[in-house]
Amino acid sequence: MYAGNYNHQSGQYRNGYTASRRLHVAYIPYDKVIGLSKINRLVQYYAKRPQVQERLTMQISSAMKEALRHNDVGVVIEADHLCVASRGIKDTNSRTVTASYSGQFEDQAIKQEFLSHIHDTNIIYNGAH
Repeated sequence: MYAGNYNHQSGQYRNGYTASRRLHVAYIPYDKVIGLSKINRLVQYYAKRPQVQERLTMQISSAMKEALRHNDVGVVIEADHLCVASRGIKDTNSRTVTASYSGQFEDQAIKQEFLSHIHDTNIIYNGAH
C-alpha cells in the first residue's frame, strides 16, 4: 500500500470563505506506481476549485482510479472550514472529515491499515508524541 498526505489551503468556497485541508490518498500499486508529484498535481487540480468537500473527495478518488486503471483507492479529507470559525457558531475547533473507499479498501483490515497511517501522520502534524 502507498499512503501519502497532502496539505492544501483552498481558494474561496461559494460562500467566500476558505478551508485548510489535509488530504490522505492511498492505493495498492500492483504493476503501476504513480509518482508522488502526479498525485500532488491531481490533488491540486481538483482542490483549487470552489466546491463542497464531499465532491472533492469523490473527484480525487475517481481520478486516481482512472490513472491506476483499478479501483483499489482510499481518500480521506480533513478540513477546517473558516466559515464555521468566523461566522455563525464561531466554532474554531471543529473539523469535517470525508472519505471514499473502493476496491480492496472496502475490506476492514486494509481500511484500518490506511487509517493507522493517517493517525500516525496526525500525531506528527499536531506535534504530539
